[in-house]
Amino acid sequence: MTESIRSMRCGLVVASLLATTALVFAPAIKAQVVPSPTSGDSAQILDPVVTTAARAPVRSSITARRLDVLDQSVLQQTWNTDAADLLKREAGADVIQFGGLLSGIGLRGFRPQYSGITQRTLILVDGRPSGVINAALLDIGDAERVEVLRGPASALYGSSAMAGVVNVINRRRTGALEGTVQASAGSFGSTELRLSGGGAIWESPNGRQIDADVSLRRVAQTEDYRVGSGDFLRGVVGSDEAVQVSGNEVIGRVPEIGDGARRGNTTFSQEAASARAGFAFGNGLRADARVGIFRSDDIESPGDLHFADSPFPGNGRKNQRHWNGEMSLGGDYAGHSPLLRAYYAEDAAEYFDSPDDGRFVNYVTDVFTRGVQLQDVFAAGSGTMAVGMDFGRTDADSRRLTAPATVAPPYSPNAAVTSLAAFGEWRWSALGGRVNGAVGARADRVSLELKETVLRPDVTPGTEHFIELNPSASLLARLSPLMSIRTSIGSAFVAPDAFARAGLTTTTNADGSVAFAAGNPDISAERSVTVDGGLVLASGTRALSLDVGYFHTRVSDRITPAVASFNPESAPTTASGQRVSRVETRVNAASALLEGIETRLTWDPALAAGRGWSLQLFANGTWMLTAEERVPLVTADVSSIENSTSFTPEQAFSAFSFGSRTSSRVKNVARSTVSGGVAFDDLDRFRARLSARYVGERRDLDFVTFMNDVLYPASMVADLSAGVRLTRNVRADLFVTNITDENYYEVRGYNLPGRAFSLRLTAEF
Repeated sequence: MTESIRSMRCGLVVASLLATTALVFAPAIKAQVVPSPTSGDSAQILDPVVTTAARAPVRSSITARRLDVLDQSVLQQTWNTDAADLLKREAGADVIQFGGLLSGIGLRGFRPQYSGITQRTLILVDGRPSGVINAALLDIGDAERVEVLRGPASALYGSSAMAGVVNVINRRRTGALEGTVQASAGSFGSTELRLSGGGAIWESPNGRQIDADVSLRRVAQTEDYRVGSGDFLRGVVGSDEAVQVSGNEVIGRVPEIGDGARRGNTTFSQEAASARAGFAFGNGLRADARVGIFRSDDIESPGDLHFADSPFPGNGRKNQRHWNGEMSLGGDYAGHSPLLRAYYAEDAAEYFDSPDDGRFVNYVTDVFTRGVQLQDVFAAGSGTMAVGMDFGRTDADSRRLTAPATVAPPYSPNAAVTSLAAFGEWRWSALGGRVNGAVGARADRVSLELKETVLRPDVTPGTEHFIELNPSASLLARLSPLMSIRTSIGSAFVAPDAFARAGLTTTTNADGSVAFAAGNPDISAERSVTVDGGLVLASGTRALSLDVGYFHTRVSDRITPAVASFNPESAPTTASGQRVSRVETRVNAASALLEGIETRLTWDPALAAGRGWSLQLFANGTWMLTAEERVPLVTADVSSIENSTSFTPEQAFSAFSFGSRTSSRVKNVARSTVSGGVAFDDLDRFRARLSARYVGERRDLDFVTFMNDVLYPASMVADLSAGVRLTRNVRADLFVTNITDENYYEVRGYNLPGRAFSLRLTAEF
C-alpha cells in the first residue's frame, strides 16, 4: 500500500465527517444560542480567549493564525507521561521520543529537536521562554491549557519560533479556595500522585487580595515496560518492515523486532512542584511570583533495541533537573495593560559513566536562561497596539570527568546567546468586526559568545553580533455568519550557535600539522518566509469548527559545513611555522522547502441540537506536500593560498564555491500525521474518549548500519479513557493506552510501551 493511498484513507475520515455535517446538520448549526445543559437557560457559547498569537488576551475567533488550544477537557482525558505524549496525540506534532525522559517536538515539517539552545519550535510557559530544551521536562501538571501556534512567530518572540510556539498556560486561581487530589496506578508498576489547589486567601473591602496556587506531582514506573506484540493497526495502515534506502533507491527491507519484548532499563521516578503567590492592588494591577521545579533522579535510559546484547550503544542512567521562577507586575490600568516580568530557568542533566553499581557522574550539562519582558497593550484607532522590549540570555555550559573528582576537557565549548529586542503589533478591526487584521515587526540584536572553557586551550573565546528584523501580517475576513477566510505572511529566524560564528579550535595532528575548526564571522542566521491561508467554518453555537489551510515555507541561509583540505607538499603554514592540514567552517549555503495542508475539525451534533450532553467528533491532520532540504556540493579551490605563510583560517573562506544541490527529505518528519476520535460527556456523570493517531512514512538515518537511511513504516495507535462521577466530589477514570498492543516507535530501536491500563481517582474539595 503506497503512502499516498494510506494518507488518502485517513483524509477520507475527515472528509466524510465534513460531508455528513453539511448534509445532515446544516439547519442545526445556524442557531446562535443553545440551552445550557446545567441550568436550562439559553446561553451563548463563546470562543476561548487565547494569548499566544498576540502576547495579550484575544478571542480566538478574530485570530488569523492557526492556533490549537488543548483545554481542560483534553488534558484531563489524555494520558501522558510528559508534554511530548500530549502534543503528539492531540496537536499532531512530529516527535523524537526515546525512553528515559528524552523527547523533542517539531511542527510544519521542521525536524524535531531534543538538544541544543538554537531550536526551531519555541516552548513558552505563561508567555515567557521556558528554558526547557528536552520536551520531556516540560511540566504540565497544573496547566490550565496548552496553546500551539503554528507557523513563524519571530515578529513577537524572536529566535527559535520558526516552526511555531508551544505555550503552557498555568492555572491562576483567584476565586474561592479549591483543590484537587488525584491518585493513579496501572501497568508496569506505574503510579501517580497529584495535589493542586489555590484561590484567594485574604480579601479587603477595597478590592485588594492575596491569592496563591500550589501543585505537587510524583510519577513513578517501578517495572520495566513491555513492548507491544500486536500489529493489527500497523497491518491496516503500514507494514511490519522498515525499508533501507540509499538516496532514493531501495536497497533492502528489514523486519521489525521486539514484539512483546520486556524492555530493560526503563524504570524511573519524577517529582514536580510549583507555587505561586499574588497580590491584587485593587486598581486593576497585580503582582505575582511563581517558582517551579522538576526533578528525576537515577533515570534508566534504554539503549537501541537492535543492540540489546552488545555494549554499544548500551543502557545508561542520568539525573534530570529543571528549575524556574518569575516575578511579574501587570494588569489593566487607565486604558493600558502593562506587564513587567523577570524570569529565570535552569535545565541540568547529569550522566553516569555506567548503568551499574559503582558508577559516577562523568558528564554534566547546564543551560541557564534568564530575561526581562516589558510590554504594554492599549487602544489605537480601530484596534489595539502591543509594544514592548525583551531581553534574554541563554548560557550552555558542560563539565566532564574521567574519574571521581578528575576533571577532563568537555566535549563542547561553553557558549551563550543574548538578545535585546523591541517589537510592536497593531491589531485592527473594520466593517463592524467582519474584517480583522494584524501587522507587526520585531528587531533583535543578537550576540553570540564563545566563552573561555576550562581545559580547552584550543578554544579561542570570541563574541559576534548581528541584527535581525522580522515583520508579519495577517488578515481574517468573515464572508458569512458561518464562514471566514484567513491568510498570513511572516518571516522568522534561528540564530546560529556561537561556535559556528565566533569559534576557533586548533587540533594538532600526529604528523605535527594542525587543523582548524573556525567560526565564520560572516555567517548569518537561518531565515524563513511563510505564507499560509485557510478556510474557517464555525457555527454560532461552536458546535462545528473546521479549519482547512495551506502553508508554504521557504528556508534560506541554512547553515552547512565547508571544508578546505591541503596536500602536505603544498600546505600553507602558520606564523609559527606549523603546517595546516585542513580548515573547517560553516557557511549559509543550504535551503529547505516545506509546504503542506492542515485540517482541524470539531463537531458536536448534540450541542447543535441543544441536548444536555456532548458527543464531539474531532480530527487534526497535517499532510506534507513537500519537506525537502537542499544542500549544495561545497568545494574549495585552495590554489591561491597554497604554500602561503602566516596563514590564518579566514584566508580559506574565500576559496569555497558551491555546485549543484542535492535534495533529501527532512528526517523524522512524517508525510502525513492524523489524529482524531470521538468524546462523550454528559457533563455530570459519565465521560469517555476514544482517539487514534496515524503517522505516515518517515525517513531517518539507519543507526544500525550507519551507512544509509531507513524509511519507517506507517503506524497507528489508539487510546481510550472512560470515567464516572462516584459522588459529587469524587470521580474515577480508566485509561487504556495502545489498545491494540501495537509494536511502534518514534525513533527506530527505541520501541515504546505496549498496551497499558491505569486507574485514576480524583477528589475535589
